[in-house]
Amino acid sequence: MKTNVKWGLPVKIITVTGVVLLLGAMYLLTFSLFRSKDWITLIPVIIILGLLVYYAWEAPLSLELTNSCFILHKPAGRFTIDIDQISEIEIYKPARFEIRLLGSGGMFGYIGKFKNATIGTYQSFVGDYAQSFRIQTKDGKNYVFSCNNRDLMVDAIKKQIQ
Repeated sequence: MKTNVKWGLPVKIITVTGVVLLLGAMYLLTFSLFRSKDWITLIPVIIILGLLVYYAWEAPLSLELTNSCFILHKPAGRFTIDIDQISEIEIYKPARFEIRLLGSGGMFGYIGKFKNATIGTYQSFVGDYAQSFRIQTKDGKNYVFSCNNRDLMVDAIKKQIQ
């Protein structure tokens, strides 16, 4: 079973706005660099470009369930969890207060390390929290994903782990 990750409206707005603002900042900094020949200006340009590339490459594209593993497909590869390592799966309801420890709070998705009072620290690969679900592995790690047909994906994983 394979399904795409849908981006919710907040993610779309944050991504488009963020990319436009960051590219604009890069343009202004690059223009300033060539006028002043102050090469220290190159550092923020490299940082901005690096962030854009990193988050674009980490964006969740699709989820796939095979007989042996659960796979998150990203532009820069994939993230895999073996089915026999999954201890729990459930529909995820975001807590009132989600703290982003490291990652993106909407640009190209909600990607990175987050924390809340309900489940503690978790790794997030979410495009739309309205379609999110949580996987807990046997070693206690929590992951939150989202996709189209979330309920079908959750049911299919539950059948395989039983």
